Amino acid sequence: MTEIDLDSLIKQAEELKSVSHGSPKILLWKKRAKKFILANYEREYKQFLDRVLSFGQVIMSERHGQSMHVKAMSKSVELLESLKDEPTVKMQPPNSLSDGSEYSLEKLHPMVREKCESLFKNKEYSEAVEKGFKIVRDRLRELTGFERGADAFGKGKLHIKGAAAKHVDVDFNHAVKYLTMAIDMFRNEKSHTADGNIDNPNRAFEYLVLSSLALNFLSKSEIIS
Repeated sequence: MTEIDLDSLIKQAEELKSVSHGSPKILLWKKRAKKFILANYEREYKQFLDRVLSFGQVIMSERHGQSMHVKAMSKSVELLESLKDEPTVKMQPPNSLSDGSEYSLEKLHPMVREKCESLFKNKEYSEAVEKGFKIVRDRLRELTGFERGADAFGKGKLHIKGAAAKHVDVDFNHAVKYLTMAIDMFRNEKSHTADGNIDNPNRAFEYLVLSSLALNFLSKSEIIS
């Protein structure tokens, strides 16, 4: 694999101008470019690149979409060229947060850990969070036939056992329902961007905890008539 640096990213961006705006190659380049900037420059530059590339996501027609893509790649080249004059930041040491060692991944629900741990340790935070959300939705569908929280607790008649007392059972089940509904909404929000706006391991881990908590509750579920 070609070593990633500013010059190689700039060269690839120029070449990608002639590629269809819907090509997977573009998404791969965006991911590599953002990862490189996060590892070598101040975080704000990654946010600048996000804004630049967002222009290429506005598609009114095939021709318009391609035109916007070319403009976005040209702006990206300008940004990358400007970084040549910016000081780089210190790279994370091999045994720092990048390997997930400072996060209690082993305490997450087994399904979340199995499916998401390697993604998290590889710093593929958006993919890890998306996978965690999907596991919750899949479990809801297995239990009720519905993957959305509102439907599972409504049409699916899902009930979670384990309330602290009988008189707060309704509150407890509403809380779990709203937790699964929040996961639905977070998943929808993040599906509208290439990287889910997650480049921070702390935030990504917190999202994984949400999925883990939901799955732990769902392990004590029943269907009521």
